[in-house]
Amino acid sequence: NSRRAIDEMESLLAEAEAKYERNRHKYERTARLLINVRAGVEHITSKLAFFEDTDRASGDARTAKSLLRIDEDGIYEDDGEDEDEEDQPAPKAPAVPSPA
Repeated sequence: NSRRAIDEMESLLAEAEAKYERNRHKYERTARLLINVRAGVEHITSKLAFFEDTDRASGDARTAKSLLRIDEDGIYEDDGEDEDEEDQPAPKAPAVPSPA
């Protein structure tokens, strides 16, 4: 009777260890993906930052970074009509010299 209980516990332990390993691998993949996505967004933002200077000549001071809104729900186009940020200026992208 006690051997059967030990076998059941060992079986549960093996299942829990397998689940742990699956979740650990899934977490590591997701963490790597998030790091790569953040790096990609920063890279694209830095590449598009020179549009800020170009748009000033045409009277549009919005930066490439201000055209997108990023939050925990995803990345999407900013329509500029967010009620919570009515009086706040648009975020500025870092200045990057234009290619010669």
